[in-house]
Amino acid sequence: MITAVMARTYEECDPEIFYNVFRPFLAGWEKNVFKDGLIYKGVSDKPVKHPGGSAAQSCIIQVCDAILGVEHDEGLHSYLLRMRTYMVPEHKQYVEAVECGPSVRNFVIENNDPELIKCYNDAIASLVHFRNCHIKLTNEYIVVQSYKLHRSRKHESLSQVGTGGTGLIPFLKGIRNTTEEHRLPF
Repeated sequence: MITAVMARTYEECDPEIFYNVFRPFLAGWEKNVFKDGLIYKGVSDKPVKHPGGSAAQSCIIQVCDAILGVEHDEGLHSYLLRMRTYMVPEHKQYVEAVECGPSVRNFVIENNDPELIKCYNDAIASLVHFRNCHIKLTNEYIVVQSYKLHRSRKHESLSQVGTGGTGLIPFLKGIRNTTEEHRLPF
């Protein structure tokens, strides 16, 4: 369902408009011109740094990982944990509660039922499909647009840093690959 909704992005949001008009507002200030942070006068004398918008700040996919027992390597996991600080507190608490709850993955493994394993693997496949669609969307809305704008090799820098502060495509592919590795053998 979420993949179908995400695919509708193309209907209402032109990639060029997204990249040139909307995306600059998602950039944050952590690894760009404001890398030393911003001081909010009247609020604090200490500079504040924010990484910018990232899908990792949404609880939906982190909950899917938690339900299915998808555990990412330390680098990916630490970024996902950091993005939780930007979630609505109740959403963050929900993700944490699901992580602390009973493990669907362990239940499937312990029962060793081929039908359960198939259902679990179908759920993993759906999450992998979502992540593939997200990579495609990100490529079309960010990498291709960067290349069109700069007509240089600068678009390659997007593999270094996305708006959320990660290596954009390598991060997304790493998350996708880890998810894929959680399929269970029959």
